[in-house]
Amino acid sequence: VLYSSLGYDSMIVAFGMSLIGFVLVLGKCVYGVITDRIGGYRANYLFLCPLILGFVLCCISSGKTWTLYAAQTCLGIGMCVCTVGLPVWAGDLTDPETHARTVQRFQTAYSIGALVFSPVPGMAADRFGSYLSSYGVFTVQSAVILVILQLAYRKAGQYRRVSPKSD
Repeated sequence: VLYSSLGYDSMIVAFGMSLIGFVLVLGKCVYGVITDRIGGYRANYLFLCPLILGFVLCCISSGKTWTLYAAQTCLGIGMCVCTVGLPVWAGDLTDPETHARTVQRFQTAYSIGALVFSPVPGMAADRFGSYLSSYGVFTVQSAVILVILQLAYRKAGQYRRVSPKSD
């Protein structure tokens, strides 16, 4: 909706949506492999920084097609963490006995957050006249999530671990 409201051609927007879907599917597969090799702490940077960049690119959309495609690619890379990251974080930050319960809690919180906050972008667009404000909020939220997550890894002593659960 953001790009349509900014005047992008509907076929370009449709291709951008397809692009984010393709990159998201690919990213979910690659995320596990990368996390196994470099650990969750480092993988968080590798995937959440593109998510933040994608939201920034949405905020500064210039009317040029490359910004749409770059934003969608970055968002696709980063959004895989939103689902595939939950069990990785649970595995890295809890002990094996509480892993399943922690994954369930993470998924429940994720679902509740998605349900409760899904109307917020539309409400913000109605209030401010554009979806750009919502993408600004998404940018800040993603940065805060990255900081909190990395602090949790540091507190748990998991920031040096290269291959999670491999020892």
